[in-house]
Amino acid sequence: MAFLDDYYNPDINIDVTMTAEVRETIELERCLTDWSRAALAVAVPRRLADATREELALDKKRSRRMQHVATSCIGLWGGTVPTEPDDALAKEGAQVLWVPWWEEREAFLVARMTYTATWAKKTGQLKYGRSALQKFKNERDWYKYAMRD
Repeated sequence: MAFLDDYYNPDINIDVTMTAEVRETIELERCLTDWSRAALAVAVPRRLADATREELALDKKRSRRMQHVATSCIGLWGGTVPTEPDDALAKEGAQVLWVPWWEEREAFLVARMTYTATWAKKTGQLKYGRSALQKFKNERDWYKYAMRD
């Protein structure tokens, strides 16, 4: 219960009618999008126009790491990794800058943890809430590690 209490915020509005299955589907779709974006970033040669060789190498390394983390996250939420990335995300994959992306994603994950803890406590889904919080925590930690130089 203490794990949920760390992120619980009674002042936020939540949708108590949302089921755990719907929440799982939403998170899985997000991870699949992340995987496609990273896979496309890996596939695009020399994505950064005015970058040095070192910056290009670091970008490729991070892109591969991000794809690996997204693959792990898909498994966390019970999905399977696609064989091909979603071509609708080609522009995003070609333009993604990992440092600002990570800053936004970290804030997003903390917000999801707060929402999930609050949802779990208000709906009595404590076991699911603890499990989902651990998944978000793992995802945050894995992406943080992937961003190292």
